[in-house]
Amino acid sequence: MFMGKTYHVGQEFLVSLPSNILSALSSPDFSEVFSARSLGVVFSIFFVASLESLLSANAVDKMDLSKRKTDLNREIIANGIGNSILCFIGGLPIIAEIVRSTANISNGAKTPWSNFFHGIFLCAFLLLIPGLIHLIPNAALAAILIMVGYRLSRPSEFQHAKEIGWEQLAIFMTTLLVTVLVDLLVGVAAGLVAKLLIIMVRGVRPSHLFNLPVLKEVAGETIVLKPVGSIIFMNLFRIVDKIQEQVAAEKKDISVRLQSLHYIDHTSMAALLELQKELKEQGVRLELQDVEKLKGMAEHPEAARQQKHPASLNLNMRGR
Repeated sequence: MFMGKTYHVGQEFLVSLPSNILSALSSPDFSEVFSARSLGVVFSIFFVASLESLLSANAVDKMDLSKRKTDLNREIIANGIGNSILCFIGGLPIIAEIVRSTANISNGAKTPWSNFFHGIFLCAFLLLIPGLIHLIPNAALAAILIMVGYRLSRPSEFQHAKEIGWEQLAIFMTTLLVTVLVDLLVGVAAGLVAKLLIIMVRGVRPSHLFNLPVLKEVAGETIVLKPVGSIIFMNLFRIVDKIQEQVAAEKKDISVRLQSLHYIDHTSMAALLELQKELKEQGVRLELQDVEKLKGMAEHPEAARQQKHPASLNLNMRGR
């Protein structure tokens, strides 16, 4: 009884575990491994696990007070090896999960050992004291997830997206709503489609989606890079890799001139500004020139930007 009402409390509302964990492991049927249904599941797990692990690693890097960077290649390789082993024993796939990672950081974790001991303790509890785990109400676990989830998507995050630009807020809301209403895979796909539609509306040519010519000049002690076309999340790695290659090879200051750009999206602006801070700590100056020649979609420094006079830019590009 609670506040004059009767509520049913029973075993079905507690965390349920089999009496013998090892006997509960299923034996995979490998005769179906190349069927259409099986391959569809494999691709879905691969896509979601890889994407969420990379997104989680990127988010954790930003929360890390020591400003360390995750080796994303190593992360994906470890993820693939772990899931490949699990499939042979009928286990569930694993991912780098942002809720647990946030809990680790919030409680002072500084190394990957926190994840290791997390796994060890979970395994020990499951094998040694499953009866104790059965005493935990599902509602308690739900409350923890809701609280951590709220911290990750509190109202200030929506305000921050709006400050960067209405385009970013539209992408954010599209991804969020579709994920909640359908699932993560469809939500991420919807966000990508929304992003591509906005890019196309801004006049980015299909040929510029993956291609980004970068012209190089040397002016005294400074290396000048001139990207031509549009910098978006799909070709951002080309200019970032070019900058890092030049820094590693010559240790000179870098000047990136944006005068020949038609459009640069929020992801790319944020990445270049973040790279600017990182190189400054290494004693290398990265200057973004001609930013004022691009019209910002908002007042925020990380907002997407577009050429103020795209017609004249197109003529210049045809001349080249």
